Amino acid sequence: MRKQRLQAAGQEYLELEPDLPGPNLPLVLGLHGRGANAEDLSGMAGWLNPEGYRFVLPEGPLPIENAPWESGYAWFALGQQQAATVAKSRELLMALIEEIEQRYATPRERMALVGFSQGAVMALDIGLRSPRPFAGVVAMSGFLYAPETLGPELRTGRERRVLLLHGTYDEVVTIDGARLARDVLEAAGLEPEYHELSIGHQVSPESLALVRGFLERVLRRTPISSPES
Repeated sequence: MRKQRLQAAGQEYLELEPDLPGPNLPLVLGLHGRGANAEDLSGMAGWLNPEGYRFVLPEGPLPIENAPWESGYAWFALGQQQAATVAKSRELLMALIEEIEQRYATPRERMALVGFSQGAVMALDIGLRSPRPFAGVVAMSGFLYAPETLGPELRTGRERRVLLLHGTYDEVVTIDGARLARDVLEAAGLEPEYHELSIGHQVSPESLALVRGFLERVLRRTPISSPES
């Protein structure tokens, strides 16, 4: 795959695409977890049909230091600044998505959101709030942020495809967050695909196999109808 750093809507992102990309190439927008960067999810492309998708991997806007020798980025702060920083990242990501839709001529029904940890929180937030639905939303080891604010969106978005994956041994984001997200979506009439795995706060071969299968279903390569059809 070809790899390059680009910018859209003032944000830097890593683009991965096949050496010979075909027409109507589906797009996977991957959102990393706290303390990671755009490169963190680039390894998953090899597991998720690297010749079949274009991957856009943006970096979170908040620089953080995990340790003096290690740095990364976050999508939102913890504590009192959480609400404000979630809202800011939501705004930034929606602007990015608007621009890459135009840049790659890829409508949202040919685009999937895949996130891990904080990236999963933002994938759910964006995927459920977007007026135009994405092909699918994948949340690994995340939770549903402020579900009480999602009433109108959920009532009008019951056809949205959502995959929730979580480790039963996750001590960073407990399994309760995934179970609550599932329950809220089901109560609103959605039918999320839900899996609990015997892992911690991590991405595993089993979880990636489930993500690959989900993406193959929601990003199925159907031709775009012509005006005459």
